[in-house]
Amino acid sequence: MKRPHIKNKLNIEGAKKQQGLAWTEVNGKIFVSQNMFHLFNKKEIFVKKFSAHDRSHPETLAIYSELDRIRDELIQNGYQFDSSSNTRILINDENIESILCGHSEKLAIAFNFIQRPRPTTIQITKNLRICRDCR
Repeated sequence: MKRPHIKNKLNIEGAKKQQGLAWTEVNGKIFVSQNMFHLFNKKEIFVKKFSAHDRSHPETLAIYSELDRIRDELIQNGYQFDSSSNTRILINDENIESILCGHSEKLAIAFNFIQRPRPTTIQITKNLRICRDCR
């Protein structure tokens, strides 16, 4: 897939896009990224970076296992991933599913699903736009 002209120009000029982050509340505790911590002044804040394809969380294996389960169930039920928002070239062994399933909001959702007790409501907040597939 060819990169849009504006992205090439931004790269040439050295401009960088702000990192997409997601945060969520789980069982009364808010999980936010390190650089969003200052926006909150509650006691029960736990710093957790949900950024795309992040594998730094202590529960990474469980999160990605749950993400795989969710993806497989969606596909079995006829879901087709929407790649229309993808603006980057696929590299190595990537495919559109692997890119979209690694988005920060999907990691935050999978994180909610592995909690006990499982939350009855899941709310994900983003600092940037959400792709069409994640809507």
